[in-house]
Amino acid sequence: MTDTHTFRLSNDLSEDPSLRDLFVQACVSAGVDQDEMQGQMLVFTELVNNAIEHGCTRPSDCVEGWYRITPTEIVVEITDPSEVLTNEDFENCDASNFAEQGRGAGLFLVRALTDEINVRPGPNGGTTVRVTKIRGRGAA
Repeated sequence: MTDTHTFRLSNDLSEDPSLRDLFVQACVSAGVDQDEMQGQMLVFTELVNNAIEHGCTRPSDCVEGWYRITPTEIVVEITDPSEVLTNEDFENCDASNFAEQGRGAGLFLVRALTDEINVRPGPNGGTTVRVTKIRGRGAA
């Protein structure tokens, strides 16, 4: 049986570690390989942090999402209230300024560690990002 784990976070990065711990527990329960789990934990953290940092502009804004881990794939979907990201942002991202600025590698890492990325308008506005990693495939 596959469970879908849903979540809703306020505009507060301090909630991210406990949510990440739940994601890791779900990976362990599903038998995800340690290396794959580390990569997907990074993807999950980057998506949640980016959604809060760049998608939540008002104190009342929140991020909603879900993740599902099956024997064949790991899927994460996050919706934030902004309308900032597009599929092209992931296609054209690079980390060339990371060494100088310490920022800019998030989208690059997500793209490198997943097999599919879909960005679309959220169901009630904003932006929804869904990423899929095919289990056992190694680096995307």
